[in-house]
Amino acid sequence: MSFLREAICCASLSGLWVAMKISLVSILISLPLGVLVGALMTVKNRVVKVIFRVYLEIIRIMPQLVLLFIVYFGTTRALGWNLSGEVASVIVFVLWGNGGDGRPRAWGTHQYSKASV
Repeated sequence: MSFLREAICCASLSGLWVAMKISLVSILISLPLGVLVGALMTVKNRVVKVIFRVYLEIIRIMPQLVLLFIVYFGTTRALGWNLSGEVASVIVFVLWGNGGDGRPRAWGTHQYSKASV
């Protein structure tokens, strides 16, 4: 029984380490890319604004799991790439990390008015 506990603990810690690596790499890529996307959204060109607005709306509406399936399986079929699960996760989390408008997603407008008091 003790062997089973050790195996489960080791597997859990291994999975935790993979999740931490994916998170750290995604954050490190998302930060400078988010600044770049934010700067590009301030450009006066309507075409650029429309492109980024469509990107933001698609990323906001699409659940992360669906994005993971599209990136992981879609790139394999459409482009012939063989991505690992970790690389697909980093791509999705970078896209999702840049797909916000800077506000917490769970807040409603009434909470903004209360917070500004």
